[in-house]
Amino acid sequence: MSEDMNTPPSPDGDYKVGYKKPPRQYQFKKGQSGNPSGKRREVATGSIIKELEQRVSATQTITEEGRKKKVKFLQLMVRGLVANAANGNIDAFNLLITLQTENPGSKTQKPWRVLPYTDAIASINRDIMDEAFYQAMEAKVEGWRKERLKGDIALGEIIARELKRWGTVKKRNGASYRRRMLDIIIACFQRLAVEGNTRAFKLLHKFVPQQKLDTDSNRVEVLRPTQDELDRFGSKDKSKWPRPRTGVMRAPPAPAPKAPPA
Repeated sequence: MSEDMNTPPSPDGDYKVGYKKPPRQYQFKKGQSGNPSGKRREVATGSIIKELEQRVSATQTITEEGRKKKVKFLQLMVRGLVANAANGNIDAFNLLITLQTENPGSKTQKPWRVLPYTDAIASINRDIMDEAFYQAMEAKVEGWRKERLKGDIALGEIIARELKRWGTVKKRNGASYRRRMLDIIIACFQRLAVEGNTRAFKLLHKFVPQQKLDTDSNRVEVLRPTQDELDRFGSKDKSKWPRPRTGVMRAPPAPAPKAPPA
């Protein structure tokens, strides 16, 4: 078989199609883009941290109580952690307390400045601060709150929301009732500590401050003598009595007799 038979025919006379020589009808035209849509190809960043940030901030559609809703992936992670803690997982309970301690969430935290009336009148004309002004301000704040719910939420606030969710608890007789997840976790943790779980007791001792009583030196309690002490020190011979140690209260000495007047 000759080389001419392997070479595909070319529309041009002298142009031969081969290696690095595609047919002319498939070549890029001069002045015309090879990517008409203009969409850039997604390039992998190669960073695990950046990829995790994108995944955590993404939303996922779930079915909750028969309704579909979009939930942040971070919220689903926290929900699983809370569920494990409610089932008696000590590691999940420890991590949950640590995260809530490091990331406190509160309803009072707001991503906008709050000015008291005394500070507001220093920068805002008092004449315009009428009822219409405050109604417009309340409507604006309500819009800010809705934007905040749609946007990113702090980890501490997510934990606080998940702990306030209602969960189902089953009794030994098969009956079930609903309680807050926080109450379920605390009840489970107390049961483990009472049953003698050493890890639960260590966590209790770690996170719950123990009350320390300071000794009041002005208050002294004298205990009744035991029978052995009565048999040993019941004798009227004071030479057999033990000598008082330093720091033990002694009877005050008798006052010295006064000298008769001259």
